[in-house]
Amino acid sequence: MSYTNPTDTEISSIGLDAAITILQAQLKALTWLNKVFHRAYTHREVNKLGKTIIIPKVWEAQNEWYDCRPNDAVISQAFFTPLSEERVTSFEKFADPTFEQDIALIVWVNVDQLPGHISGPSLGYQKAEVISILKTSDSVMDIAEIIDISAVEIYKGFTIADENTHYTMLPFAGFRVNLTVKFDYINCVVASS
Repeated sequence: MSYTNPTDTEISSIGLDAAITILQAQLKALTWLNKVFHRAYTHREVNKLGKTIIIPKVWEAQNEWYDCRPNDAVISQAFFTPLSEERVTSFEKFADPTFEQDIALIVWVNVDQLPGHISGPSLGYQKAEVISILKTSDSVMDIAEIIDISAVEIYKGFTIADENTHYTMLPFAGFRVNLTVKFDYINCVVASS
């Protein structure tokens, strides 16, 4: 699948979307990661064979959606997807409650296009950089696991094109980080002077 230059839109909001926006901004510091998309929503579509497929899509703007499955036209991309419902972690009658939610960060790379990459399908250095950002982020409560067995496991819950061949071998590689983030629904408005 190929798309021309998709926009990695940031979403200014509260709750989970705010936590993802923070992580998205932090991950954009990685020079090898070309596109860091926001939260993917599950879209169900019927393919040419009449089979229902599940696609992760991020909102770009003006009702435009970008398909976050492996993409030939993007050197590297990442997006977030929820794995659980929101859980209340702190509740007091006269205080703002806090929440947590399990999410996945999915990273997909065309390693032939990464400058200086000489380790074949291994993304060890890239994983280390991502983990370094996640572990120092105030939004992240826990990093549960990293999955890089296959494209099917990385994109678990979604249908990927040509899952048996094309996207499970070089030059493509990827990984998934399952983590827990914390957030609230406080809407802080900064007054301009």
